[in-house]
Amino acid sequence: MKNGAWKAREVERMISQVETELGEKLSWIIFADDEEANRAAVAELNDPRLLLRCSLEDAATHDFQRYEIDQNALPFLKRLQELASLLEMREAFEHDAHCQLTITRPEIPGQDNQEKHTSVLIESWRTTANAPGTDPGQRFYRYNELYPQRNELSEIEQIVSLQVTCDQAGRVNSVKMAKSGPAISLLNELEEVFDPGELGKAQEYADGWVAHSIEEFGSVEVARAQRGMQVLGKPALDAYLAHIQAKNEEIRAALKGSK
Repeated sequence: MKNGAWKAREVERMISQVETELGEKLSWIIFADDEEANRAAVAELNDPRLLLRCSLEDAATHDFQRYEIDQNALPFLKRLQELASLLEMREAFEHDAHCQLTITRPEIPGQDNQEKHTSVLIESWRTTANAPGTDPGQRFYRYNELYPQRNELSEIEQIVSLQVTCDQAGRVNSVKMAKSGPAISLLNELEEVFDPGELGKAQEYADGWVAHSIEEFGSVEVARAQRGMQVLGKPALDAYLAHIQAKNEEIRAALKGSK
């Protein structure tokens, strides 16, 4: 019976056969299957070279290789690279004329869907000869925290509550933040937190607070779960729930220790 376990054995056998014929190890293996159970069975082989995909289209639109994080980049840009890599969209993030990647918190069964969660939009774009004050071909990166809020028509819209833009070297050009509270949806544009002459302060803010919060508040884990759910479905969601539970236990233990 050609079930998930059979496919997993076949994948293992085919890898061994091809490597024997080639006389060398394969760098990557793509497994595309629209059945979650089959992808989960192949994932249990625990071969780090295996790239699991839901379809050939998914294989074509995501990276075939793992991209290393630029260790020489400033902390804020390194975090953005990490998020793009976790979503397996690093190639588009680094090379497309314009790339937008959205990171949304996975829905958790039994949780109130009306609960407001901040989502993240990271962008990158290549400037053109028509862009004033920039060198053609230079790349810029932007991190946006999107806050859900009801508008006058009682529809949910995403409001940018924090925005940080940097150039290809990770040097921050602007940090903008919206006021908290009901007036957030009434702002036509974000307020500048730092004056142009205080870019050093803005850089420190981005490298320190924002880069730290991306990891501390879960954007890295959410990106990992989001991409994992596309590939594995329920197992990835279970892993995300286990992570949340572990974090909650850590918080409870820390609170008890502080009393």
